[in-house]
Amino acid sequence: MFVLFGRNGAVKTTLTKIVATLVQPTRGTVTVNGFDSVHDDERVRMQVGLSGAEERSFYWRLTSEQNLVFFARLYGLGDRVAKQRIAALFTQLELEEVVRKRFGELSTGNKQRLAVARALLPNPPVLLLDEPTRSLDPLAALRMRELIKALAQQDPPATILFTSHNLAEVETLCSRVAI
Repeated sequence: MFVLFGRNGAVKTTLTKIVATLVQPTRGTVTVNGFDSVHDDERVRMQVGLSGAEERSFYWRLTSEQNLVFFARLYGLGDRVAKQRIAALFTQLELEEVVRKRFGELSTGNKQRLAVARALLPNPPVLLLDEPTRSLDPLAALRMRELIKALAQQDPPATILFTSHNLAEVETLCSRVAI
């Protein structure tokens, strides 16, 4: 696990977008598992799961479940695998009560947890978690940190790039930090 730590406006989100191929770097290169983010962008996208802070990437009129089914199809997951993954993620992220709620009706914290579920959906080897505890209540934030620790320790472990401006959170999670 690697943390980008900095104040608001310190370009943490922009860097995660560059790694996820949503923004091209103005100079230099970014390589993800041997693939160049500019020249091999499709292969990079198959390697990463991005949980960003932007709600615009969900369909507000679809339910939480319908949104994840949509993204599962984009990831190329078969219906049976998608159904199993989605059910497991709703349980893992304690989102069972919002399965059939429209995205636009969700609390900000539940929208944030659904974004993490979407990032985890294809079980990617690289996770880009842009302030994943933002807008979560203290208990939900604690559980999110526990989930992130577990992901970093699974076999095989996920490579996690985590952004935060919360020093206490960074200290509990990470062994390496960039400021």
